[in-house]
Amino acid sequence: MAQEVKVLLYRREEAAYTRFLADALQKEGVRVLRRFWPMPIHFLGRRRIWHIHWPEFYYKLRPTLFRTLLSLLAWAYFILVAIPSAAMLRIPIIYTLHNLLPHEEYLPFMDRIAMRKVLAHSGVVIAHCQRAKGEFWAEFPNYKRRIEVIAHGPLQEPSGLRISKAEARRRLKISADRYVYLHIGKLRVYKGLEELIPTFKRACGSEDILLIAGKPINNEYAQKLLHLAGEDRRIRLHLGYLTDEELALHLTACDCIVMPYRRVTTSGVALLALTFQKPAVAPDEGCLTEQLGGVGVYYESRDARTLAEAMIRVKETGRSHIAVEARRKLGEVSWNEIADRIRAIYLSTLEER
Repeated sequence: MAQEVKVLLYRREEAAYTRFLADALQKEGVRVLRRFWPMPIHFLGRRRIWHIHWPEFYYKLRPTLFRTLLSLLAWAYFILVAIPSAAMLRIPIIYTLHNLLPHEEYLPFMDRIAMRKVLAHSGVVIAHCQRAKGEFWAEFPNYKRRIEVIAHGPLQEPSGLRISKAEARRRLKISADRYVYLHIGKLRVYKGLEELIPTFKRACGSEDILLIAGKPINNEYAQKLLHLAGEDRRIRLHLGYLTDEELALHLTACDCIVMPYRRVTTSGVALLALTFQKPAVAPDEGCLTEQLGGVGVYYESRDARTLAEAMIRVKETGRSHIAVEARRKLGEVSWNEIADRIRAIYLSTLEER
């Protein structure tokens, strides 16, 4: 009988994607070894794989002086100890490309060096769409090993909340006749809120609402968003961590999702738009057009004029069309299929050692 494949998944990389993937891999017979931090002792044993998703999660902390020093130490450990130890013990590394490079441009030299180190030891790179594969080759033309395309899996509706749109709006104190634009998730600079808020103020109607919900990256950025919103009563900021129930509440209440990202490869929010059957205003960039299909209303990336046009145009989308297209896109790929393909990559990589 074939020996069990074991994949190392570190808690530094815990996210919705890795949680869904781990559950699906275990159903396919892969043993998922969850560890807190990559230690050489973890690489001892047969048929082990280290699957890396976001290299920066291993070393980047918030940019304060003390945490910058800790980040530098963690980065040095990652590139000088963890990856070389895996290579010395012949542990294959698989890398999933979620972003070409980290979104926050904080100590970028660390990201470039870490990425080169990861790619030097990766047997396979997994991209989520053909466009991301092309962008990867353009950014890293010297990478000579395999790159496979496997779509991002669907994100299921958070459990615990099954209410109507009317009830969701009642709880959020939003009247039924308002058109609600929603920006949701972690509030970070690359997501373009500094462009979204002025565009909404200028282009949208007096009865429209812009709802921004999520935890800002730091207090300074939270204050910046409050300043941008000013006294405009149409803009509602719900700043803070969102539970699954609060996430579902906001997604149920809105009419559309707005994703004014300055740069993007893949997005979990795009998949939530499909799950909740909401049209999404999104840049024509990365994998978003493949992820969203006809659910997306697209604009030219980093262009406020076309963003404004898309925010007006999204009101014309029909609910029945969005529902049909969202179900179609969600049905294109399942976590079982994804896990089956990734397990096959694990096996072939182990055989090639």
